[in-house]
Amino acid sequence: MEMVESLWPAAREEVPESVQALMAMWGGFEAPRSANDCGIEKRLELDFRGVIVPSGVAVADLESVMSHAGELLERQSVDKGLISLFFSNSTLQLTENQVLVTSSSSVLLHVILGPLLDLLRNHAIVVEWASFMRMNTTSPWSSLCEMSEIMAQEYAELKSAFPSGHPYLTGPLDSDHFFYFVYDAIQRNVAGAPPEEDEQINIYMYNVKTDGSDDGSGALKNLRQVIPLSATHYEKLRVSTDGVSHPFASFETNAVLTTAKKAELVRGLLEKFCPDRVTMVVLQDRCSPPAERDNFFNAVKGYTIMNRATNHFGQGYAFHQTSYVRAE
Repeated sequence: MEMVESLWPAAREEVPESVQALMAMWGGFEAPRSANDCGIEKRLELDFRGVIVPSGVAVADLESVMSHAGELLERQSVDKGLISLFFSNSTLQLTENQVLVTSSSSVLLHVILGPLLDLLRNHAIVVEWASFMRMNTTSPWSSLCEMSEIMAQEYAELKSAFPSGHPYLTGPLDSDHFFYFVYDAIQRNVAGAPPEEDEQINIYMYNVKTDGSDDGSGALKNLRQVIPLSATHYEKLRVSTDGVSHPFASFETNAVLTTAKKAELVRGLLEKFCPDRVTMVVLQDRCSPPAERDNFFNAVKGYTIMNRATNHFGQGYAFHQTSYVRAE
């Protein structure tokens, strides 16, 4: 990986007061000495006001944005109008209504936020909703990494870019939990505002099967795959089991699915990867049926719920998180 930009661009006294106040509750923070982080995945999503033409944004410009995090483009694809760019340790998707970047925890994903927003402004693209999510597997104060310091940087960048946005922590802080930042500027009270009924499902699987027996080639050991289902809907899978102490797989989709199809999807992933632990996150818009949500969470055969939490946002949508362990 190439060198990334300065890890801590401002002196401590120049960091926004909101960041200092938040980190004071965690015992303070210092400038990290490296990009040594603890977690599974980071995710940045920017949703647009209106529809764009993805091909109007040059791949070279997106490459330049990702270079701020030291990421190099390895391959690209265009299918159903959805552009997918695969970098060293991250994937960028550009559709007619959003840009989504998912990366491993080793990538300082927050450093691309400023350059990415500059690029969108150059194309007169307005961001009406944004989220940043990181999946942590240990305490932010762990001595094994510099997570606390890196999270302070992430929050500083996010709060500077989106002053009205808010951070959230969900789940047990000494094990699998999420840091989630949300900015919401959706114009809901204008004539012709579309109904909000999207649903995003993320499934994180730990200690997954690594022998590649599903296809006989071992190809499952390292995989990054995006399957466009339409111009705006997709499935994506990331597997990392080769040379890591805790092999894992992560899956995401925003496809419109019935409760039965969701249960079938989860069952297929668990049969394929046989994880010891599973964490599911579902972000549901205000018009999503709550009955389907409850049935979906309860339909995980062979696993026991360890913890479960829901954060309801004032605008009517909700963030649901449930962790499971294999039943004895």
